[in-house]
Amino acid sequence: MNTSAFIIVIVGLLIFAALAVVLLLSNRGAQAPASRETWRAFAQQSGGSYSENPLGRARKVTLAERGWPLSLEAWSTLNGPGDSIQSYTRLLAQGAFAPLAAYVLHAESRLPGAPAINLTQRGGEAFATGDRELDAGYTFRSSDPARASALLRTPVVRDLLLRLNAPEAYLDIAVEGGAGVVRFGGEDTPLSVARLDDTRRLVVAVLDGLAAGGAARTP
Repeated sequence: MNTSAFIIVIVGLLIFAALAVVLLLSNRGAQAPASRETWRAFAQQSGGSYSENPLGRARKVTLAERGWPLSLEAWSTLNGPGDSIQSYTRLLAQGAFAPLAAYVLHAESRLPGAPAINLTQRGGEAFATGDRELDAGYTFRSSDPARASALLRTPVVRDLLLRLNAPEAYLDIAVEGGAGVVRFGGEDTPLSVARLDDTRRLVVAVLDGLAAGGAARTP
């Protein structure tokens, strides 16, 4: 290798190292995904198992309720183009089900927030539930608006959706690779034991509603 090529390689490595340091420092400055104590208290309260990834600033609780396998996790991440990269804390709660006559549903908060890429399903037809508060708080799409609307208007689902509404909040029902999943997620919303528990209750209520309507059963 000649001297010029060697210098180019060294300069490239130095630039890469500098970018890595900048990204690491930015990530360290991100809002933490709630304290370790908060997640441990939620795990104890819900009977779940707590785990964490300190390097990735991620925390997770896995549990089962009435046969439904659930997980709630939060992590810090970076998002955005070029010099607009910002730090975010994301929450994702998931529950699995065995689909029988399942349908797709996507609900997304109308509250303003920074653009972000979420694990969302946007198929189906736009619809309104007929509930003034729900329709003011969220937009909805579904492959079966009638059944989706009935599920969303179930008192416990309705009340928890309204309570958990925040910028970037979303709810999904999807079937992927033959398996069903209910997801609720959001960004940069302060997480407390009460909010984590409300999120758990929402996912379970949606799963129970799917089962009661003949769309799902426990795996």
